[in-house]
Amino acid sequence: MLRALHFLCRGLVVVALTASTAWAHGAVAIGGNPAEAATKGIAVGESHNFDTKEAARARALQECLNYPDAPAETTALCEVLDDYSHEWLSVALDPEPSTPGFGWAIAKTQKSAERNALNQCKASSSSARKPFCKIGLSSFDGTP
Repeated sequence: MLRALHFLCRGLVVVALTASTAWAHGAVAIGGNPAEAATKGIAVGESHNFDTKEAARARALQECLNYPDAPAETTALCEVLDDYSHEWLSVALDPEPSTPGFGWAIAKTQKSAERNALNQCKASSSSARKPFCKIGLSSFDGTP
């Protein structure tokens, strides 16, 4: 999962460097059930700074369907869960393989998005694993 998250974050840098900050549509797609992340895996797709909501949703879905190291039965469940504009998306997870910690959030500020994603991750983790939840991704859609 760490390698997959690294791939996701590296891809975000490329998208951020090539996208115009005048665009302001983003989306998030999730494959799999976060409650079953430890046993069945999870897939995440993200997009930001697209010129249309439809393009942002299509890219997020494509990223989810191609999420590295996710089992086919998990990516088959990919669907766009939300779209956003001029907001932050944060994803948090427990980076240890086969652990359930996972959460995501969209908010107006980076601090709020990260706090909410971390809270979701901790809520889905065992007591012993709560401290290991960490932000794996934070991206802003639009011009800060």
